[in-house]
Amino acid sequence: MLWLSDGRLATFEVMRTDEEVAVAAPVPVRAATQPVGKFGVQIAARRSEVEARAAIDEMRAKFPSLLGQQWATINRVSLPQGVFYRVLAGPLGSAQQAAQLCSSLKAQGAQCFIRGT
Repeated sequence: MLWLSDGRLATFEVMRTDEEVAVAAPVPVRAATQPVGKFGVQIAARRSEVEARAAIDEMRAKFPSLLGQQWATINRVSLPQGVFYRVLAGPLGSAQQAAQLCSSLKAQGAQCFIRGT
């Protein structure tokens, strides 16, 4: 109920129509969730995280059909030679998927190898 400032009850006139009203369908929202898997394809190793992030962009631009939509991770590792940031495509669900991706990258001139995640 809606009361007017003078204390009277507001009234409304309702109009009916036979016209159909278009209702917008809800847009599905996909959450960006990291895939699950135990294998990755190392596509680069750099001395800084900034360089590793740039390597991801560079490799995606160079191999868009293989890496354009592929999840990438950066792992920091301390080795006797110093700290490196490994760039891995993945994780991937199986060693076979990782081998197939690496083989396809090598066929296009990239260097890569399979790693556990």
